Amino acid sequence: MSELSKYNLNLSPLQPISRAEVSIIEELLSIYIEGKNRWESDFVIRGNVKKWLTAENQDPQHVFKLVNSQNNNPRYLTLLAFLNYCGIGTESNHEQTFYCYKKAADYGDPLGQQEVASCYQRSIGTRNDRHQAFLWYQKAANAEYASAQCHLGKCYLIGAGIKSNGLQAVHWLQRSSKAGFREAHFLLGWCYESGKGVKANMRKAFFCYKISADAGYIPAIQNRSRCLKQGQGTLKDVHEAMRNYSRSNEKGNLLFDLGFFALFRYI
Repeated sequence: MSELSKYNLNLSPLQPISRAEVSIIEELLSIYIEGKNRWESDFVIRGNVKKWLTAENQDPQHVFKLVNSQNNNPRYLTLLAFLNYCGIGTESNHEQTFYCYKKAADYGDPLGQQEVASCYQRSIGTRNDRHQAFLWYQKAANAEYASAQCHLGKCYLIGAGIKSNGLQAVHWLQRSSKAGFREAHFLLGWCYESGKGVKANMRKAFFCYKISADAGYIPAIQNRSRCLKQGQGTLKDVHEAMRNYSRSNEKGNLLFDLGFFALFRYI
């Protein structure tokens, strides 16, 4: 029996839509994917989607029906899953969320594969299963999806669904960081600081934190500030450290080291 056969689902029959309607879906898809690639919370992405719908005077229920009518498109299925999860234009339905992500994943869509992993981690519409989460992150990572590569590295780093392996963690974090993924740079910095999978090197740790901080990642801003304040891996510069702390405060964050925040999110 198929894993999805137990779900009582309500996908619409496929229907042709206009170019203008395709543009609406593409705009929302862009907001959603960009948020996922920045590791924004679902709450933040939901707010950005609703803000766009309001600004463009779009009826959420109509937009949901448009996306649902194109459910043979794996990219649109990921958006449909998110709308179901957040209850935008429909009632929130976690089983439908998992189904749509899984269907997109089975088409080979790497974002769908990553989000299936997230569903297994967070028990969204399915059982909690860290090993299945690891396997789906692995599929997306092998498809060169930078966000999933970072997630996979994090699984190896802390032993989520697989035995902890520092060398594998660093391998996948490096691949993700080469694609410019800021969270991967941050976690690599933590590896260099703690000596996990690599020889401890505070200069390299500070360099990684700086790259991630320059991209706006708050935990990295905090860690770079700590390094500057204490002279770890760089010259001591208390004034620059305080400017960095102020920058993180402007983003609504508290003044403390969030080094482990990225390690344990969704794990």
